[in-house]
This record gives sequence, C-alpha cells and structure tokens, in this order.
Amino acid sequence: MLIMLIGAAAMPTVVNGVVVTGPTSVGDVPSWISSDDYPLAAIEAGEEGTVSVRLIVDKTGKLSGCTIKKSSGSAVLDEATCAVLSRNARFRPVVNSRGQPVQGVFQRAVVWKLPRGDGTPYMSANWRSDMTLTVQPDGTVSSCQSTDSTGTAYIKGADGSKKSFCETYGDQYGGKRYTDEVGKPTAVTITVVHEIKVQPVKP
Repeated sequence: MLIMLIGAAAMPTVVNGVVVTGPTSVGDVPSWISSDDYPLAAIEAGEEGTVSVRLIVDKTGKLSGCTIKKSSGSAVLDEATCAVLSRNARFRPVVNSRGQPVQGVFQRAVVWKLPRGDGTPYMSANWRSDMTLTVQPDGTVSSCQSTDSTGTAYIKGADGSKKSFCETYGDQYGGKRYTDEVGKPTAVTITVVHEIKVQPVKP
C-alpha cells in the first residue's frame, strides 16, 4: 500500500494584532502513518482516496482535535486518518510573537492508495494471518474466523477479482466430507496460517 502525507503546516497568522506561528511537528512527519495503518475494511472494499485534515494543537503541543476538510469518499479512510494522526502526530507548543502559548492549526492531506498486481496478496512486509474454518459433516463451511491478522486479508486474481482469504480457503476446503477414525462423517475445524517476515541480512 502507498500512503503519503502531503501539504504544509499552516502559515503564521495575526490574532488581535499578535503574530501566531503555526505548529511545528516533532520527528519525521511521513513516519506518522504507514501501510500497516491501511484499514482492512477499506482494503477489502478496494477503497482509495485523499483525505484533507485540519489538526488542532492545544497550548501544550498536544493534538486536541481532527476535522475532515475534504473527504476521500470513504468513511473508513476518513475515520482512520484522524485516528492514526491523533495517535501518532507530535508537535512543539505553539507560541505567539510575545512568547505566549496559544492554540494552533496544522493541515495535511493523506493519500491512501492500494498497490496494483496480479494474483498476489496485498500485505505489509511483516504480516501474519490465522484463519479457522469450520466444515460441517455435509461439507458446508459454517464459519470462518480470522483469529490473528495484520496487514491484508484478500487476494487479487489475474482477472482483477478480489476474494477474501475466507472465501479462497472456503472454496478449497469446503464441499468435502471429512470423517473420523472410524469413517463416520464429522464436523472439523481447519486452521490456515500465513506468515511473512522481512529481516535484514547481517553482514
């Protein structure tokens, strides 16, 4: 996934004849949000877009509010943008030209974009998903639960179609009748584990 923070902090403004300098970010602004923050619901729905936000910074430098100036068209992405920035954004206290702490405004746009590819899962570098299917004696899949998942949970086929992992493995393991040790049809649970870890090679 590609996620970018674009735009600039607010320019200095004049309030009651006093110059107020906009909030100054602490740390690397692009690090505030990453592909791991892409909401699973938006991934599954194939949602992308750009969210413009207005961050309110209080007198102590803490983020006290986040409002959507321009929606991405996805309520999920809009909500995730404010949630992630509220959690990760850091600022130095805002002061006016007299050195007095005041409230400030910081504006940014966040671009959420899914990768393109054929037949490959959409996932982050370090990724894990555990899914448990329950198959009834007649072969029907009665439930599928993701017990531990980070990153993504669907596969894009060569024809552009998208299937969740539950759908993919439901097709693979459903429709079959499983038996116990004496040959009697029985319900079973099937756990499928995927894990990818990316680690640097030590010299």
